[in-house]
Amino acid sequence: MGVTVQIVRNHRRPKGCPVTNEDRRTLELRVTYNRVPRYYVTNGTVRLTEEEYRNANLKIHKEAFEEVRADYNAALDIVRKLGEHFSFDSFACDYKRLVRKEIANVYDVRSIFSEYISDTSRSRPISDKTKITYDTTLNWLIKFKKHMTINEITPESVSNFVSFLRKSNPDISRNTINIYLRSLRAVYNFAVDRGYIDDRKPFRKLSLTSSRKMNYGLSSKSLQQIFEYDTKDDLAQFGRDMFILSFEMNGHYLSDILRFKNKNIKETEDGWIMEFKRHKTKEHAIPVSLFITDTAKQIMSKYGCIDLSRPNEYIFPFLVNANTERQISNRIHDINDRANQGLRIIAEKLELPHITMAQARHTYATLQYESGRPLLDLQMDMGHTNSTTTQGYINSLRINSMKKSKMIKELLHEGVSMTS
Repeated sequence: MGVTVQIVRNHRRPKGCPVTNEDRRTLELRVTYNRVPRYYVTNGTVRLTEEEYRNANLKIHKEAFEEVRADYNAALDIVRKLGEHFSFDSFACDYKRLVRKEIANVYDVRSIFSEYISDTSRSRPISDKTKITYDTTLNWLIKFKKHMTINEITPESVSNFVSFLRKSNPDISRNTINIYLRSLRAVYNFAVDRGYIDDRKPFRKLSLTSSRKMNYGLSSKSLQQIFEYDTKDDLAQFGRDMFILSFEMNGHYLSDILRFKNKNIKETEDGWIMEFKRHKTKEHAIPVSLFITDTAKQIMSKYGCIDLSRPNEYIFPFLVNANTERQISNRIHDINDRANQGLRIIAEKLELPHITMAQARHTYATLQYESGRPLLDLQMDMGHTNSTTTQGYINSLRINSMKKSKMIKELLHEGVSMTS
């Protein structure tokens, strides 16, 4: 349902005034959302009778409407900025601040986020991809506290928010948390610059710089344990299957795999080939081609449907009816979380270190390289535009180097001990 804004005659009659055609009332705004109307006082002072209100040709009618025209346009602008985050509370908060010029100490974070994202004064508009990050940050904030205000962003609440993120999603990385906090900081600073709140510097003691996370691929033995893991637990099954599918698909993430459509499959005399471009780097990505293994086909058939006669349909049903990139991103995020939860169960049962979906990519690169695949081939497999990126996924050389370093040091220590 959309939101409508109308200029109407005040629906409340003045106190002590009988209901007659002669009582005079100012104009107000009626905002309707999901068929529910709410009324908001304007800055108008001209009072109209019912007859004057209905006669658009009268001079007093025109004067009254012209007097509140700016309020009406401002209300339309607020509705547009709030967009799908519209709520009467958010609208009222912005309306009081921007139109009525009332001093308010409470600003809903939804309205501040919306105003920040739609702000046109910045030199470069926020990209759609970055908007999704802000939307995700806002969604987490709402889960943390449903009716949170910008005034409640304090050092203590930020610390509690970080704890909430870690508890809600044990697989979340420090870098991801920092991305959310940087988004929140940008919106907070925007509110400070606009004079909505005083700066209490809630992020002052936090280091929000991203660091390169060192992910290691699993050993061939650990991978085999996951392949052979048998369970009746649906969640663990799902985690195992998605991890194996990602590995079989050259370590590509679910953000690409769940977007596969039947048109991405090409039949050849040597077998089926999957052809696609990575979504993350689609603007300058190199095409990826890989043979679909029998194992991958089995998993795809288990959770989806391969039907080459319907080229534009998703192989997996998870993104059906997801019409916007934000909806698609949220669905993929939920599926990835579900897979990680299943992998946690498997890791505990097999007594393996912590496993996440991201490690399927590192595992693929590491084991393929150890088997003698050239770096350039792996680069093409993984859809990287340069080999330096691919090299970051190959940990076997570094691990072996560190083992040799440790062994040499131990031998040297033994030699020193023997001669002393």
